[in-house]
Amino acid sequence: MIAADTSYADNASLPSGDSPELALVLATPQERIASIKLNSAVWQGSLDLDSYLAREDHLAQQPLTRGGNLACWVLVDRRQPEDERTILSSCETYRKKAWCAQDGHVSDATAYGVGSVFCRPEFRGKGYAKRMLQELSRKMDAWKMEKAASRTLFSVLFSDIGKKFYAQFGWHPFPSSHFALPPMSKDEYDRTLHVQRSGASERA
Repeated sequence: MIAADTSYADNASLPSGDSPELALVLATPQERIASIKLNSAVWQGSLDLDSYLAREDHLAQQPLTRGGNLACWVLVDRRQPEDERTILSSCETYRKKAWCAQDGHVSDATAYGVGSVFCRPEFRGKGYAKRMLQELSRKMDAWKMEKAASRTLFSVLFSDIGKKFYAQFGWHPFPSSHFALPPMSKDEYDRTLHVQRSGASERA
């Protein structure tokens, strides 16, 4: 049975958001697919479900995401059997390389991006997203205690629902600085590279 098809008989039997029986766990492969199906109604855009699933699978197999760098988390009732658990809320974390500058010294570090925070509409207002983020924040704090060579220094969460909700869990707003590179075809890139190399040779 796939978790997306598992549900409580009625809302009255749903656990409360502060229930000790709730746990944030890494999704099984089936639960990951189930979580994507659940959020597809909001994020698939013009894609049909099969194309949306294929896109997410493709993104999860890239050099920067495979090998556990991209992880799906689900908030579940620990009393339910694996792969039959109702997904109460879900999110993803993306482990990435980072640099930390402190006291004039720059060092390598590990950071996490947090995204795809989702709670199905019928489960909203019950505290599940809040509980999930509290649990995730604690897990990240625990990761910070690992050996210095691999410890997590910080995490980044981009919000489209404002600054207040996530701030209560420790993600405080900061200015976002970035630069964008225009897309370029391989042929155009090769021509540009050839011109640059030719110019360098002439100057030499």
